Amino acid sequence: MHDPENEPTTGRPARSASVGLSGDVSLSGWETEGPEVLGPRTRSFSEPEPPPTPDEDDEALEDLSPTTPAQRSWGFTNFAALWTSVSISVPLYMFSASLLSTGLDWWQSVLAPFLGCMMILVPMVMNGWAGCKYGVCFPVFLRSSFGTKGALFAALVRGLVAIGYFGLNLYVGGNSLYMALVALIPSARNAPYLGDWLGLNLAQLFVMLLFLAVHLLIVYLGINHIKRFQVYLAPVLATTAVLLFLYFGIRVGVVEMLAATDNIPRTGPHVQSLGLAFFAALTAVCGCWSTMAMNIPDFTRYAVDQRSQIMGQFCSLPFVQTAVGFIAIAITGATFVLYGEPVWDPAVLIARIPSPFFTVVAALMMALSVISLNVTCNLVSPANDIANLNPNAITFKHGGYATCVVGFVIMPWKIFSSADSLVFVWLIGTGTVLAAVLGVMLGDFYVVRKMQLNVSDLYDLDIGSEYYFYRGFNLIAVFSCMIAVVPCAPGFLASSAVISPDSISEFFTILYDFSWLVSFALSFGMHSLLSLYLPIDVLASLSPDFLPLQHMTQQQQQQECGQLERDVTLPFDPSIDYDSSVSRVPFSPRLVVSPEPAEQQHFLPKKDPEVGVGVIP
Repeated sequence: MHDPENEPTTGRPARSASVGLSGDVSLSGWETEGPEVLGPRTRSFSEPEPPPTPDEDDEALEDLSPTTPAQRSWGFTNFAALWTSVSISVPLYMFSASLLSTGLDWWQSVLAPFLGCMMILVPMVMNGWAGCKYGVCFPVFLRSSFGTKGALFAALVRGLVAIGYFGLNLYVGGNSLYMALVALIPSARNAPYLGDWLGLNLAQLFVMLLFLAVHLLIVYLGINHIKRFQVYLAPVLATTAVLLFLYFGIRVGVVEMLAATDNIPRTGPHVQSLGLAFFAALTAVCGCWSTMAMNIPDFTRYAVDQRSQIMGQFCSLPFVQTAVGFIAIAITGATFVLYGEPVWDPAVLIARIPSPFFTVVAALMMALSVISLNVTCNLVSPANDIANLNPNAITFKHGGYATCVVGFVIMPWKIFSSADSLVFVWLIGTGTVLAAVLGVMLGDFYVVRKMQLNVSDLYDLDIGSEYYFYRGFNLIAVFSCMIAVVPCAPGFLASSAVISPDSISEFFTILYDFSWLVSFALSFGMHSLLSLYLPIDVLASLSPDFLPLQHMTQQQQQQECGQLERDVTLPFDPSIDYDSSVSRVPFSPRLVVSPEPAEQQHFLPKKDPEVGVGVIP
């Protein structure tokens, strides 16, 4: 049962209400108008209360408020430009080049990212639909499926993965600066080695710390300082990639570049099975874009309409990634011809070019582009997620500092030391976890709620919110996420060398290659079925808090209302066909008093026009 004295405060005044049989209402701390008592602000039953603005409520920040019609200005070209700037990146180049070592031919390595992008775009567009329809951002949208407090931890999962990607980019940018340093001072390559536990020499550690300091400085000064450069960095990086392609194409020949990929050594776990290697590549692509698939409402909330966000994404991401992948694969084949080994790291590649000037310029351009991508895609989100854990004590800057430090401490140069670790450990492993969260979000929105959200309650963190569930957590969503990743855990442990691959069944090894689809399907189906059909007595056996008021005995109703400091006679009858969302979703009651017939109130029982007291689910 809920205890208001132990509930976290939200900055609102304490409230209580007493309702007699005659309908008289006495209130404390509630605004009223006539006979309606709905919450901290008054609204009519015919028109839902608008979500709070920063001036109305401390709980709502300006960035979290729904977008206004004036703010919805993103069209087809805006979404196309977004995916073009994000896709032209060094990590994506590395991923595309690394597919050659998994056992795929060059054309399969080009086709797999294209098909993988088309696959991930389906749930991405579905998730973006909610942002466009209601104008809500990702952290707020999460509350509808995970609860007002559970959303913080679901967002933190996404934030932790973003910290890993931040570390990857930190390594890529720092390594490019190291190559520039070696081009200027060749003796830096012979700097003292600091041991296998760190895996760096003194010069590498220096440039890594320098690159980290640049990110910390950006957080200190404010990330808006970098936005003026973002519009130029993607074209610069694209131009650099094209120049590299032309340089190696002239030296080796395009046909020879592609033919040489057949001779690259295959080291992946599926070198004997191209089918499994291909599906593993598809899973890795889905894992690569799972972070964006989750928080795409942050962008689609600014779309002018659904068509713009759908067509803008489908007509840009697959084709840009395919182009980047083709260039990366061709250049990797050329490096095998010229240097006798495939070079999939562009920082190492530019160091092989016999021109110190070109190496330094290309390394600086690469470092700048990495900073732009890292701050935009991998720093802002986890910094906000960390800050939201305790907004009164943790600021965005604190979250940004924590993101930078953790991204360095995990030693990304060791995690991403090989193509196999990048594809089979990081991309597939993190994609499995994110797919479980994404499956719950889409199952809840499309199956459970039929694409209908109570926007006002999304911004209400009090006990009466429809999305409060059990003490702020939807335990069904949490349970579904946990169960969804369990079948994929043995394959991940084997791929990351935590356990021996021989110690698990081949079934789990193959299942891991499909882990994104498995995790997504399990969480989607389990959350949808449990939310719709979990028997009410099962919820009651877990905790009385799960039991909706209309299913309580009279004594339970009195105890529940007593804890909420409300003296109410609730004429609920279990035989009444209540609204489906009321009867299936665990929630805590909110008092509603109105003389209007219930059929005019969408949140009250639909078949009893005489009932004047109900609950908002």
